[in-house]
Amino acid sequence: LDQATAAVNIFRSEYSVYTKWQWNERNKCERLGFARTPAGKMRKLLPDEIYTKSVNTPVQGGAAEVIQSALIHCHRVGLHLINCVHDEILIKSTIEKSNEDSKLLEHCMVKGMLEIFPKATTNKLVEATIGNAWGDCKE
Repeated sequence: LDQATAAVNIFRSEYSVYTKWQWNERNKCERLGFARTPAGKMRKLLPDEIYTKSVNTPVQGGAAEVIQSALIHCHRVGLHLINCVHDEILIKSTIEKSNEDSKLLEHCMVKGMLEIFPKATTNKLVEATIGNAWGDCKE
């Protein structure tokens, strides 16, 4: 317990801005009774859920909104969507267009991120890989 407490205290010290955000979110949720995702979806919280779900909702909900936004952008530019698993989007392409389509996919994913988190850092955020099967694209 002492080691865990020390680790938490180090984390809170090193990431003080994030820690402040967490406490602000918790306090806001206690007042309002709900949390919001970055795109505005509301999640009603019971009093015993506020400590964890008030900070989980904007983070996990925001991540889901990012991928949803990216999928919309992929559809709009005509990429052939095959599957989406967590933070990965699989598209079908021809050998001739695979490099072009992979760059377009990366662009759509970055655009999705910036739509939900406009101030996000996007350097090396996305890396598309090309393969004949999903497993070929895993590192």
